[in-house]
Amino acid sequence: MAGGSGSRFGANMPKQFLLLGDKPVIAHSMISFENSPFIDQIILVAPRELWDFCHNLSKEFGISKLQAIAPNGKTRQDSVYNGLAGLNNSDALVLIHDAARPFVPQQNSHKNHDKLEELLEAAYAHKAATFAIPATETIKLADKNNLIKSTLHRDSAFIIQTPQAFCANTLIKAHKKAQETGFKAYDDCQLIENLGISPKIVIGSNDNIKITHAIDMVLAEEIYENRLKIF
Repeated sequence: MAGGSGSRFGANMPKQFLLLGDKPVIAHSMISFENSPFIDQIILVAPRELWDFCHNLSKEFGISKLQAIAPNGKTRQDSVYNGLAGLNNSDALVLIHDAARPFVPQQNSHKNHDKLEELLEAAYAHKAATFAIPATETIKLADKNNLIKSTLHRDSAFIIQTPQAFCANTLIKAHKKAQETGFKAYDDCQLIENLGISPKIVIGSNDNIKITHAIDMVLAEEIYENRLKIF
């Protein structure tokens, strides 16, 4: 998902196409999926004016799994649906990932397989799964006047990340239902919840940050430099 304008970031170019180290932000996650044995194809959703840039990017970094580029829609929900139209197998599992998250969780130190495999296994078993990390701060629910109405129990509160994984035909069904009813969701998991299905949470990574504001890029550069030292 690379259709965002990056308006909150404040740069001329959408944040997902800015350089992080020696490559654009989006290239980091695309390379992760390219190198994963669990990923068969990549569909990129991006503004039409950046399609040539994206094609050149895939050639530069050897992204052979890029199957198609789809146009972004008016909303993220519309953009995801446009991307789903490019699938060549609706019976497959599909991952939805934010291009502004360059550090895809992969290594799992507690099992013999990596995090993407764990996420896909959870999606296969439950029809939907998402990376998330436990909330470490108190989360309050407020009304439109910013008056606190309730407090969430921290033990059951999670900060949701991507990738999110789904049985593709179930996700397509959820999107079609949302279009028919006018339902607007914050993420694809909420669309699945609208079908009465409970997605499974898989613990993600603290490194799996989403670059939204300029300060996030500073943190991303630090994470990238530390990873270079480790690997």
